[in-house]
Amino acid sequence: EWVDVSGKGTIASFTIVARAVSKAYQSPYIIALVDLDEGPRMMSSIVDIADKTVKIGLKVSVAFEQWSEEITMPVFQII
Repeated sequence: EWVDVSGKGTIASFTIVARAVSKAYQSPYIIALVDLDEGPRMMSSIVDIADKTVKIGLKVSVAFEQWSEEITMPVFQII
């Protein structure tokens, strides 16, 4: 069953990717496990933050990046 959530959560873990896997990803970038306030955990990118300032426990909020006309991906920003 699909349930609406607030889009807010907390960084549970993260890694900084220093070497991009392809030209589609500009490095460095941050991949994190985010614990949503409602309980589920999801993996996503953390955007709009310097890679050296991200840390476990920071509060985040969802944003969306348009990857193509058909694909929009959830990403998270520090709040």
